[in-house]
Amino acid sequence: MLHGSKVLIATADRLTGIGLRSVLESYFAPAAVHVTPAVDADRLGRYDYIFLSVDAYLRCHGVLTATKAPIIVLSQDDLRNDTHRYPLVLWTRQEEAGIIEDLERFQKRSRPSVHVQASTLSSREIEVLKLVAKGEINKHIADVLSISLHTVISHRKNITTKLGIKTVSGLTMYAVLNGLVSSKDIG
Repeated sequence: MLHGSKVLIATADRLTGIGLRSVLESYFAPAAVHVTPAVDADRLGRYDYIFLSVDAYLRCHGVLTATKAPIIVLSQDDLRNDTHRYPLVLWTRQEEAGIIEDLERFQKRSRPSVHVQASTLSSREIEVLKLVAKGEINKHIADVLSISLHTVISHRKNITTKLGIKTVSGLTMYAVLNGLVSSKDIG
């Protein structure tokens, strides 16, 4: 699972982050483990696995849908059966053997991905997505592409349905992570 992988641990609880890094490095030999108190949305695409505190997960949920990496939520409460809210949960208050067992279980299971190749979008939908990611409003998009406002709204609904991403920030992250726009284009 983690052998040779790049791992992000984002938690304000520094001790949890350091302890998890130690467990990962001792048992799974990842290539790199980065521990940080906050999520940098622009860098999410660099990691193969992302561990987040519950707070960080809830704050960043919209942008996380655009990443391919499995998201593992770190919780002091046993939320492992709350799968409708949290995809993968690592209960941090259990014994080390239990943590290792859970991490090994994650090897066999991957997070349901909403990531879809941009090729499933039509060329016009990609144009609309690029403009949405750049912060343009529907009326301006219609003017730029010489289409009706109703058509822009239809394209946006299709994009949301195909990608499974409902927020503008999530669509923006998807566009950046898939090379449709650069982070410099976002305004």
